Amino acid sequence: MKGNIQKGRILIKELTPEEEVVGGIIIPKTALKQRTGKVILVGEESDVKVGDVIYFGERTRTTKVFIEEEGYLLMPCEDVLYIE
Repeated sequence: MKGNIQKGRILIKELTPEEEVVGGIIIPKTALKQRTGKVILVGEESDVKVGDVIYFGERTRTTKVFIEEEGYLLMPCEDVLYIE
């Protein structure tokens, strides 16, 4: 995808979490405290790269945007907790 976004921001496609089984107990996806996403576009001055899978908090400051009828999240780079 081509485009420019503001410095210090990233555009991601949120990945759908799956239920986990731990010791025979099913943990529903709604119980997870972190979310994951794949980086689609990166603004200037960012540690993440296009294609990275990132983890971010449940209460991260995100803005939902639609590009070509596809939903994405726009968020600050500083809210990335982990880069896979």
